[in-house]
Amino acid sequence: ILKEGDKTKIAKGQAPHTSLIGHAFETTFEISKGRGSGSVITVADTFDTSAEVLEELGEDEEGGPGEGKDNRELLDWGKVGGGNTQVSQKMSDKDVSELKKTGAGGKEVIKTLAESSETFKGKTEFSQEKWIRRKANKHAPQFIAHRATAYSLCRGFYFKEPARICYMREDCLARLLTMSNVQPGSRVLMADSMNGMLVASVAERLGGVGRVM
Repeated sequence: ILKEGDKTKIAKGQAPHTSLIGHAFETTFEISKGRGSGSVITVADTFDTSAEVLEELGEDEEGGPGEGKDNRELLDWGKVGGGNTQVSQKMSDKDVSELKKTGAGGKEVIKTLAESSETFKGKTEFSQEKWIRRKANKHAPQFIAHRATAYSLCRGFYFKEPARICYMREDCLARLLTMSNVQPGSRVLMADSMNGMLVASVAERLGGVGRVM
């Protein structure tokens, strides 16, 4: 339940509920660092930021991004001062932080990092896309606000904490509800050892008409 003033941990940041309240379900959001230390949530134009950045970077290249190239002689990391250091990137972590504080969005940060990389243009198209996706997950993580249904909750728990719902997949839950013939107006006697997942699914099937005991 979203409440004014509360925050939720998403992608290693604290996402304020205020930025989510009022938007429709299935809206895509992007988390980025704004001025100060707090996370800022903005409505994203597209869910695949990496593909959009790669397309923009490839507009200035002849023959498309990464075409006819290989990575055999490229060096992104090297031994400096006894440890592995990124030697191909001109921007430091401090520079990236300062760029985010100016209000630059995730796409602008990723594009700037690609333009500051000495090896990016020499990578293959597959490697460029992989590189951008990795940077997008770090600097511009995105998520979609789905409606909480029996399907979405079961799927989410199964991938994150399956033990809490007795390792029940969404297709197994659907078959269980179908075989039980639960429908609006039914009176259902049940036992639930799935932290309320089964009870909530039955209540959703009843649609407010019927009884669960």
